[in-house]
Amino acid sequence: MAPLARGVRALKTRATRSPLDYIAWLPYQIEWLSHTDPRPHLLRLGNRMGKTTTGLAELIFRCRGRHPFKTVPSGRPVHCALVCMSMSQSVAIQRVLWELLGAEHNTELVAETEWTHRRGFRGHRPVVEWATTGSTITIYSNAQGAGALAGSEYDYILCDEPVSQETFDECRARVRNTGGNVGITLTPINGPPLPWLQALCEPEEGEPQVIDYHTRLTPGSQISPLTGQVRKTKDGRPWDEEFIDEIRRLENPLDSPIRLDGEWQSRVEGLFFDCFDANKHVGRYTGSEVLSLCLGVDYAAADR
Repeated sequence: MAPLARGVRALKTRATRSPLDYIAWLPYQIEWLSHTDPRPHLLRLGNRMGKTTTGLAELIFRCRGRHPFKTVPSGRPVHCALVCMSMSQSVAIQRVLWELLGAEHNTELVAETEWTHRRGFRGHRPVVEWATTGSTITIYSNAQGAGALAGSEYDYILCDEPVSQETFDECRARVRNTGGNVGITLTPINGPPLPWLQALCEPEEGEPQVIDYHTRLTPGSQISPLTGQVRKTKDGRPWDEEFIDEIRRLENPLDSPIRLDGEWQSRVEGLFFDCFDANKHVGRYTGSEVLSLCLGVDYAAADR
């Protein structure tokens, strides 16, 4: 039993130092992580489906020079960037990055790396540096504007959550000379309007400029093909049909298609206002002259 106990302890130590290496990836995560097309790749999902973890894993794998699902540049430092919606929101994203690297147990980053729960990594524009490869991740926010990226050059850029079209275009320019790429992970809500991104993914003519990896929340999507096991919440509850049905029952139906399934928008069927009365509010027009019609839309629902 002693060798077994030592083996278990050794495995626990390795998992503590690098939790990323022990994730049971889900089908849509593997598909996005396996992307090799030179066009940008979008991971469009509902809330709590693992978007940020997947995007940060791509950054880490590239900085290590080793990737479990494809060949990436190795033998030299790789320089990446992470663009978040705002610097305050980025602290939560930085926390996930810190934890995936083993937090205070990590053995990959330079010794002077500083992290606090309140501010994230040190610096107005934090840079996370690998001692093992010399690779870096520089952290920006969409709120800083596209100009914050001007003059820089990267091998890969991840945009986590919605960014403006100007910031996205600047990201593409920053990887052009390196032969790099841009990844996006988002739920299409609580950010800048995204009709421009949908148009790049679903053009009326020609090939898409951005490859859209979109998956709805279903019981099957929550089973890892690596282990055959169902994903579980942090308190141990499986993401099975019963749990997903409960989530759908409790979610606001107006936002449900976006928040749960990552749809571009939601549509309400039937009456939008309870006070609508067809006898009072609908008239039959029989004239022949041209009428000018005006439509008013509540701004709070404009991006739904």
